[in-house]
Amino acid sequence: MKMRDALAFLSVALLAACSGKPAGQVKMMGLTPNTGLQKDTREIRCTCPSCGTQVEAEAPRCPDKNCKTTLDWDEKYRCGFCSGTGVCQACFLMEKTGGKCFNCKGAGFIAFQGRTPDCPDCKKTGVCTICKGSQKCDYCGGSKEIAIDIVKAKARKPGAGKEESVEEKKPAPPPPPPPSEKKEEKKEEPKSTTEEKK
Repeated sequence: MKMRDALAFLSVALLAACSGKPAGQVKMMGLTPNTGLQKDTREIRCTCPSCGTQVEAEAPRCPDKNCKTTLDWDEKYRCGFCSGTGVCQACFLMEKTGGKCFNCKGAGFIAFQGRTPDCPDCKKTGVCTICKGSQKCDYCGGSKEIAIDIVKAKARKPGAGKEESVEEKKPAPPPPPPPSEKKEEKKEEPKSTTEEKK
């Protein structure tokens, strides 16, 4: 068998093995917050594997006029926020035993200088604020996979800005008004009469 025939056979076998449609890429970006006081920066982005253009989940083809690649989508995707383990990453990284709050160790309050203020992290619940004490990934619910319906609902929409997310961005508060400058008026002191009338 010549090298040319071997390469032709290999290419035919590869074309028969694949469906012919490239799969749309689902990227799960950001990190799970360790506590309830941290900002959740997680997001999902769907892109075209050919040109990298951001697309909507389950889109039949790439919207880029120069690409127009026909896309295929899976029914489920491995959860990228728990690395497919189904375990709450906040509990895993912070070593929270039994899904208890790391800050107060499950007490719901913190003893400090003879006082017992409420825990600012769990708000007196005593459990992990991310998984609510279940020790399961809050994104996939411990199933280790995310369905395409959830991906479509939570993915960033194409054309959204860098700092914008799927949720509506809250408007920035208006700047405070400048302080009014009061001019100090100089009061003229009355002239004292030194001479007494005789």
